[in-house]
Amino acid sequence: MRVPYSFLSFMFPMILMGQAYIHPENNKAFLQTEVAEVHITVSQSDLNTLVGDSLFSDHHFPGVFRYESSFFSDTIQNVGFRVRGNTSRNAKKKGFKVSFNEYTTGQKFKGVEKMNLIGQHNDPSLLRYWTSLFLLNKHDLIASRASFVKLFINGDYRGIYLNVEHIDDEFLQKRFIDDDKGNLYKASWGADLNYWGANASSYSGV
Repeated sequence: MRVPYSFLSFMFPMILMGQAYIHPENNKAFLQTEVAEVHITVSQSDLNTLVGDSLFSDHHFPGVFRYESSFFSDTIQNVGFRVRGNTSRNAKKKGFKVSFNEYTTGQKFKGVEKMNLIGQHNDPSLLRYWTSLFLLNKHDLIASRASFVKLFINGDYRGIYLNVEHIDDEFLQKRFIDDDKGNLYKASWGADLNYWGANASSYSGV
């Protein structure tokens, strides 16, 4: 039995209404009052490979992360840096992922292990994604925190990016306190919405 996507989209927030969860506040990693700067430094050879032969790979390259704002500045050594996304990897303005814990176990930036830098190459306004996340959070629905940043790679300005909180087990632990039950899914290319019944265990490992 196949269930329409629109039905699942409607039911997801309804299902969550029966569970206790909290919304983490926007901290210094997700500034709402200014556009902070994110500076990534990697070797030029690694950068060439990252956007060349490794364009469609999820391999991380070592680099240095620096965050600059009027509130504070911070530098983190030995982070992982790679291209992210699916079809957006072919875009001129590519998306990137910073993994603070890729090479140093437990390393974080303001409580987050990963930073998704979304290029929004198909949105001239740069507002659609941020607006949708803002509205979901405003109406007490579970969604990533997000903020705008200026991205620099090896000193070259790459444009305005949307810094979006990564959805993983850490994301869930911050919102569902003392609740480790349930499945977390990531839709990959070619994923469908087959219905396998009402038992959550039927979807584990799909």
